[in-house]
Amino acid sequence: MLRLRNLKQHKWLGGLAALVLIILIVGLFLLIHRPAKVATIPSTNPATAVSKKTTSAQQAQPSTSPTGKTATATATPTTGNNSPPITPTGNFVSNHRPGQNGSSTTESSTCNTTPGATCYIEFTNGDLARTLASKTVDSNGAVYWNWDVGSAGLTSGSWQIKAIATLNGHAESTTDSNKLEIQ
Repeated sequence: MLRLRNLKQHKWLGGLAALVLIILIVGLFLLIHRPAKVATIPSTNPATAVSKKTTSAQQAQPSTSPTGKTATATATPTTGNNSPPITPTGNFVSNHRPGQNGSSTTESSTCNTTPGATCYIEFTNGDLARTLASKTVDSNGAVYWNWDVGSAGLTSGSWQIKAIATLNGHAESTTDSNKLEIQ
């Protein structure tokens, strides 16, 4: 009788230990895979589309290039076309080491992809993420941002740079081979 009671206690303790182990594993998984804290970086460019979806009804948007020339973008109609955007390319940041060795903290960013798509650039460091506002790509296939690292909320460290383009419910992205180094 005493032996049967000890056996039941061992099973109960074993079940409790398994439950505690499962809770620890789930907690660790959630800690590692928690979503990044995202904030939008202010840009000094003229107002352009900020929507992350392109529709055929969008109006033409002005876009200013780094040379100061203004072009009018017309969104490519997306009805009946289910094509993804061209994989983004471009000079995602003008300086990968801003503010270092006396360099400026002002950045120019460019995303080249399918006209009418939307594009944004994301910077991640650990669980922090900052983005340049999503804009509609002009008729030449480009979007431009001018912004300052000092007002972007980027902390010291290495920031991974990724451009994401979306069109017709499809997304394509490119990761810059160099990181943005902030001191």
